[in-house]
Amino acid sequence: RFTTNSEVIRIGNLLDQAPIIVTDQTPMETVIDLFRKLGLRQAFVTRNGRLRGTITKKDILRHIQQLNSRNTETTYYDN
Repeated sequence: RFTTNSEVIRIGNLLDQAPIIVTDQTPMETVIDLFRKLGLRQAFVTRNGRLRGTITKKDILRHIQQLNSRNTETTYYDN
């Protein structure tokens, strides 16, 4: 329960009734695709039905940035 100016706001009214859940075995490509297609900001990560954590849009963007930087660091030499 949270109050502002004598108004009671119940957290239940703010909850997402159907949050997106992925397992820790879900391929990152699939997770990225879900974030893009559904416009997600976060998803819950589970293992054996138990909550392991949350992955956020920021986490996804950081992962993509790291992949892109690795690809640009590769240098090919001609003999």
